[in-house]
Amino acid sequence: AGVDEDTQFQLVLDSRGGDLVLGGDAGGAVRQWSVDTGECIFSFEAHRDMVMSVSFSPDGELAITGSFDATARLWSAGSGECLRALRGHRHI
Repeated sequence: AGVDEDTQFQLVLDSRGGDLVLGGDAGGAVRQWSVDTGECIFSFEAHRDMVMSVSFSPDGELAITGSFDATARLWSAGSGECLRALRGHRHI
């Protein structure tokens, strides 16, 4: 998926070996790229508002994103599947 040059991202490298990058943008989209190839592995509209935090679990199997839409979402880093939406947080 293309990225407009004015798009703002929060980015984090995966902790397993730095071969994946996870990003969340101001429009609520989440994308994951391969560092080696630059290929976007998955991209989807994950949140209804700006993604303000992204992180991988220590083993790199899970990712979590937090947004101004008052949700945090837990993801499978391998498939991009949303495993759980945690609603109602007030601060990221």
